[in-house]
Amino acid sequence: MNAKHTPGPWVVIPMPDGSIDICKSNAGYHIAQMLYTGYPADVQANARLIASAPDLLAALEAIVKMISPYSGQGRMDTEISAARAAIAKAKGE
Repeated sequence: MNAKHTPGPWVVIPMPDGSIDICKSNAGYHIAQMLYTGYPADVQANARLIASAPDLLAALEAIVKMISPYSGQGRMDTEISAARAAIAKAKGE
């Protein structure tokens, strides 16, 4: 994968003020911060989703590579197109 983002894994670190930091695992490299909004469950869920982004991107790329031979045969065309669009969006293409 030639992504231009910080490679994973990323981890969620709850902070004492209720915010959540998302950092590169074992490196302390700061990726993002989720601020406390009064909805702690939403903040935690959003942070988990962001932290899983590198893993989700890698998995989706592997799946698209595996099922691409079926593209254009009327089988899974909608799903393959949606997956390719999501990958492009993640990569800023």
